[in-house]
Amino acid sequence: MLHLFNVHFGLRIRERAAQVAQLVREHILHADLTGPRVVVGDLNEWFPGAVGRALRQELAGPRRRRTHPSPMPFFALDRIYWDRELHGETFHAHRSRLARVASDHLPVVARLQLPRRG
Repeated sequence: MLHLFNVHFGLRIRERAAQVAQLVREHILHADLTGPRVVVGDLNEWFPGAVGRALRQELAGPRRRRTHPSPMPFFALDRIYWDRELHGETFHAHRSRLARVASDHLPVVARLQLPRRG
């Protein structure tokens, strides 16, 4: 079982801090959650802050890639965090022409290896 959380956090600092706290408290650390967890999405965190700190306490990652604005990206707003039991093999921003016109953010892509079962 793999748990994938796709997020799009708000633009205001306090809003993002509340959103990530709720995500971690009610979902990431949920007592009934079994199996590895992955959080991916637009964190809207322009500079290091509460979102990254909260997610790094529980999960590995991210490797940063500039994703915004898509025509000429300067900011790493989109990230992927994963359970430490997963192995991050590759991570990149998808930079195709179609990706640049489809959104104002480039998508991030990771190849994660699940742990082998014994």
